[in-house]
Amino acid sequence: MDILNGVTLNGPHRPFEVAPVGTKLSFETTDLQGNAVSSEDLFAGHKVTMINLWATWCTFCKQELPELEELNKELAEKDCQIIGICTDLDDDNVHQAIKAVE
Repeated sequence: MDILNGVTLNGPHRPFEVAPVGTKLSFETTDLQGNAVSSEDLFAGHKVTMINLWATWCTFCKQELPELEELNKELAEKDCQIIGICTDLDDDNVHQAIKAVE
């Protein structure tokens, strides 16, 4: 499961806006190592991508990460994937996020 930081949406999308089915989500961000990542790169090569939003302060979010990783492995055989976006990531808690996904 990929974990992303500081997502910037491109286009008309706003957080919590309901978009019509089939609308393409476009964003740019960085991964936990600081590498640039685009939605185009993440979505390429997969029929379906599920995005899991989580936060370092959320106990339930962190508890479900291992199960989501197992599901991600199962879905890989069906050309699907799960990516995680840590919604509260900053320089102060990046180590907490890394520890949570390890």
